[in-house]
Amino acid sequence: DDLPRGGVAVGSHIAFDGTDDGVIFACHLLPAHYPGLSACLNRPTRLYHKPRLWEGRERDKAASGTNKDSTGDGATSSSRATCLTPDLYFAHFPRLNDRADTLAFASRPDEFAGHSTVVELRTMAWPPRAAPPPSRVLIPAHGAPTADGFGGLCGFHDDLASLRWLDDVTLIFHTISAAAKMTYTVPADGSAPPTA
Repeated sequence: DDLPRGGVAVGSHIAFDGTDDGVIFACHLLPAHYPGLSACLNRPTRLYHKPRLWEGRERDKAASGTNKDSTGDGATSSSRATCLTPDLYFAHFPRLNDRADTLAFASRPDEFAGHSTVVELRTMAWPPRAAPPPSRVLIPAHGAPTADGFGGLCGFHDDLASLRWLDDVTLIFHTISAAAKMTYTVPADGSAPPTA
């Protein structure tokens, strides 16, 4: 229900949600006319959660009367995609740790003009217990490099898509730093700054 109407919604970077049925995905929200390339990162992009990927099971239950449907279209509210990041302009590259208790993702609260920019690294407790679930900025969008040359999480798709869990408590990613690509790790609890 939270997906836009009258435009083009392009899902990408799908991740399982720690259950057998659900997925977390980024969705580029593009206008109906001249949507441009969905690969441009300066498009409104939100994270969504769909608790049940297999809607057919829900429709079968609704048709048999075992799962009452309040929408009338055969899809129950538990099978609909819900926006996890409605207050962020850009939220992308969802990564759930192996324990399925923390979701990490790249974000930007404000609109930006370039095809890419420096973004935040955020985390969110999983599964969400509120709607919309709160997220926490782990690495802010830096305006300038720090004294040790760290310029923040930046780059284009390949750079941002490098975000991974090294283990259940540590994230690893590569980014542009001092005119070179560097690999960094950062504890997901924010107890230490990123290190190369």
